[in-house]
Amino acid sequence: MKKFLVSSLGLLLCVIAAAQQQPATVSIIPAPKSLQTSPGSFKPTKQTMILYGDTEAKKVAELLNTFLKANHGTTFSAHQTKALASSGQIMIAQDQHLPAEGYMLTVTDKMIQLRGNGAGLFYGLQTLQQLIRGEGSAIEVPNVKITDEPRFAYRGLML
Repeated sequence: MKKFLVSSLGLLLCVIAAAQQQPATVSIIPAPKSLQTSPGSFKPTKQTMILYGDTEAKKVAELLNTFLKANHGTTFSAHQTKALASSGQIMIAQDQHLPAEGYMLTVTDKMIQLRGNGAGLFYGLQTLQQLIRGEGSAIEVPNVKITDEPRFAYRGLML
């Protein structure tokens, strides 16, 4: 009888512990100012293009392709455009309405949009690189909305 009670209690504790597990979270270093996740992910296809708005955004698009080729074995064609991204595209654009060095990264099932002000485009790219999972044509990016900007006007280290 004692063995039955002990084993039943052990089984009950295992079931409760499994029920308490939380879904996998998105881990970004350093932690952004705002991070919202939603179910699903963006899965690029062979027709996916990187669209950029100006020369600063073009540099970031080239860096993204370099990263993808070196780490995931794939690249996408990059094109300059003034239009908004359509379904299945990656859009990189300057946004002067964001704070200095700030960025906003939005990933949905249909597209990725990276907007930044100055160096914010580069910082947003670093965040996007941390989110990319998979290899070759099987890469995916979880659906997120991230807004970030520096907390302080200076960078430094105190010992």
